[in-house]
Amino acid sequence: MTRVLLLVVIAGLLVTGCGGQTAHQIPSGPVSASGSSGGVRITLSLPRSRYPADALIRARLEIRNLTHRTITAPGTSCTQNNPYAEDVSLSGLVTYPNGVRWITLIPTCGATTEDLYLGPGISIKSSVYVLARDPLLRGVMIFRNGRGGTGKALTAPIKLQLGSARPPRVRFSHASGLAATLTPQSRPHGSLVYLSIEHCYPGSAPYDYLGVFWTVAAGRTIRPECARPSSWRAIAGCVGSSVATIRFPAH
Repeated sequence: MTRVLLLVVIAGLLVTGCGGQTAHQIPSGPVSASGSSGGVRITLSLPRSRYPADALIRARLEIRNLTHRTITAPGTSCTQNNPYAEDVSLSGLVTYPNGVRWITLIPTCGATTEDLYLGPGISIKSSVYVLARDPLLRGVMIFRNGRGGTGKALTAPIKLQLGSARPPRVRFSHASGLAATLTPQSRPHGSLVYLSIEHCYPGSAPYDYLGVFWTVAAGRTIRPECARPSSWRAIAGCVGSSVATIRFPAH
């Protein structure tokens, strides 16, 4: 009996103490959710449902036209993709992208791409990034309703299991213009991805470069569009890991 117990203890040490993962650390399997409205069916798919808090997630969206007519949708604007994924609190508050205040500084910039035309029975797939600050994610598709307005198709929400946030550490440098180098606190998976906005020219609009388009960094250092901006805001992290929020100046 003593020998059996000893073997069990040793097996446990091999699993949890020598580089293995506990059951809580093992990523869950793929999850998806769907919804439909106005003849549009949208499906959101995630690689898993367990993430650290403030995780950057790469999600997949599939849009299908369930009707026998062509459906049109507004093109992607300078502040919003279409279709897209959004993060929602348990009380129903949209915390991404709406919760990132500077993403919506120009709410009426108009579409920057042509309308999307979805023929009868046709489906399209796309990949999008979403920031998981709260535990519910859902897919969104805005479409034209044929009466001069728009409708919205939503998936059912996917509930995430969020752990503790471990954002990368940020170190600023000014040697050849402003830059930020990020050091992950956990093992990174893939490239560094970031969303950036900066104010480069005195007397101009509040921010000269504005968008909701994530950029893949060449290494661990990111830079604003100009060498010496008066202010810079960014969100950066590796896919599946917590992100860091960059503010320059800090106040």
